[in-house]
Amino acid sequence: MVNVSSKGQIVIPAKIRKRLGIAKSDRLILEEKKEGILLKPFTKLSTFRGAFPIEGGSASIRRMRLEDEHLREKELGGGSTRKKPVMR
Repeated sequence: MVNVSSKGQIVIPAKIRKRLGIAKSDRLILEEKKEGILLKPFTKLSTFRGAFPIEGGSASIRRMRLEDEHLREKELGGGSTRKKPVMR
């Protein structure tokens, strides 16, 4: 059992936090269910960066950035003073 503070906060008991690997400043997702409230860990997408390499992905992204930069320069009438990126 937990108590709700005047600010609407609860304290998750230390044994449960330790068992579930919940640390200070971790973020949780709160979902309202018919049965009650469900707390789930919040995982940033950046956590998965590089976990699933895409063949040729980096080159494709660089190409898209170059195309985007080219379109922006066209829209500005070519008056941009920025250096053009070099595709490697």
